[in-house]
Amino acid sequence: MEPPLFVRPLAAEEAQQLRASLQSRDAFTLRRCQILLASAQGQRPAQIAAALGCASQTVRNTLHAFEQQGPDCLTRGSSRPHSAHRLLDAPRAERLRDLLHQSPRAFGYTQSHWTLPLAAEVCHQQGRERARVEPGDGAPSHPTAGPGLEASQAVDHEPRPGL
Repeated sequence: MEPPLFVRPLAAEEAQQLRASLQSRDAFTLRRCQILLASAQGQRPAQIAAALGCASQTVRNTLHAFEQQGPDCLTRGSSRPHSAHRLLDAPRAERLRDLLHQSPRAFGYTQSHWTLPLAAEVCHQQGRERARVEPGDGAPSHPTAGPGLEASQAVDHEPRPGL
């Protein structure tokens, strides 16, 4: 059995910063301060979790983060996955944006808004892509988003100001 996990001894300024941050309006910062101060008082992760109504893994994650980052762990970092990457490079994304700023009617279709399958078909017809995008290929689920664009960047046929 591993020994219980505790926060390292706090420097005077670290303890003062943690006590001051107990007044924070940010719930993330407040919870982490509560965890670190409780651990500094000798409470075990399971006891802290029960007292604060959180998972003991949350307590252990906080203790590990403080060990690695110090007081910087009190601010929430990015929740973006480390493995996320764009599907299209910049030139291909720009060409796709240019296509999506035109009406599908300019390519002989009767509908006025792009869908992912329609954009993939037109890209394939124009030789922009080597293969058609089929459902389930990891494409965005938003019906008007093209490959490499997030749903918040979905574009219909009329350009927005500033793009």
